[in-house]
Amino acid sequence: MLQRNNRPNFLSIMAILGFYPISVTQAQIVRTNNFDTNPGWTTVGNGVNNNNFGYQTSSFAGGTSGEIGGRFTRSDFVRSYG
Repeated sequence: MLQRNNRPNFLSIMAILGFYPISVTQAQIVRTNNFDTNPGWTTVGNGVNNNNFGYQTSSFAGGTSGEIGGRFTRSDFVRSYG
């Protein structure tokens, strides 16, 4: 007579705990911005300790005008753009 394995499998445990694997059919949201206009993001730490970053109408990266970037210096000051 064959004995049945009574141990629950990994997926059963995950389902009981409420952890479900992400379905391949779930939609993913992708946001893009071509920076042809100022996105209006908030700058933190811009102008402090020689930092200079944000939106510019230049085209240094090539293509049409409008890009983000600048100079971020190494320091203990918090700085971000987004």
